[in-house]
Amino acid sequence: MEATVLSLSDEEALQLEIIITDRDQEEALKFIMTVLRPKLQAKRKGTMDQRKGMGISA
Repeated sequence: MEATVLSLSDEEALQLEIIITDRDQEEALKFIMTVLRPKLQAKRKGTMDQRKGMGISA
């Protein structure tokens, strides 16, 4: 399986560093659900759309 690379804006990276430093579990889950999950879903959708164009079903 290929690696999935997600990009973070400077603001998102800083927010993540603060969450890690504070060990804030509630904010970590919120960050995953509001920032990382949508990015991951968009990446997956893009991959699936590319496969459709090549006649490959996911």
